[in-house]
Amino acid sequence: MNVCDGCGYYSRPREFGTFYFYFLLIVYGFSHGKKFLCGGCCRGEAWKMFAANFMFLLGLPFAIIQLVRVYLADRGFTAGYAGLDKANLQARKGKTKDALERYESMIHEHGDSCGLRYNRGLALAESGSLAEAGVEFEKALDLCSNYGPAVELLATCYQQTGNTEGLEALTKAWSDKED
Repeated sequence: MNVCDGCGYYSRPREFGTFYFYFLLIVYGFSHGKKFLCGGCCRGEAWKMFAANFMFLLGLPFAIIQLVRVYLADRGFTAGYAGLDKANLQARKGKTKDALERYESMIHEHGDSCGLRYNRGLALAESGSLAEAGVEFEKALDLCSNYGPAVELLATCYQQTGNTEGLEALTKAWSDKED
């Protein structure tokens, strides 16, 4: 488990290949790449690739393969935190209360996790509850003291809420570790 390159939430990102082909009278070309995305971001990217390649048939088979792969892979995602991608999508859509309830049920089912605490903090931060988000990021760091994504967002929460003492302590603790 890691952080998704697309949305920034803790999830199970997997490699996702992109391929775009275009042909405009005498100018043609293609682009391709690889990203590590969660299930929710993969779906969006697959549909975007399908729409962009729909007019130019050369890229369409690759887009269809990726669409099928994304939807079949989501069916098999029962190991670990089932429903994590759905909770992350709810948080990104602004349904913070529902997402927090899902994260909490996963914590009760599987035990406390720095990734789930990080996601709770990120959802709260995106909804504007920076003080509560800071508490969740602190809990994530209590569970895993070197979880970098939580440190960055905790520093932002401290900065925006005016907690200079917390920010100084966090900066000192992390500057010592980097030396």
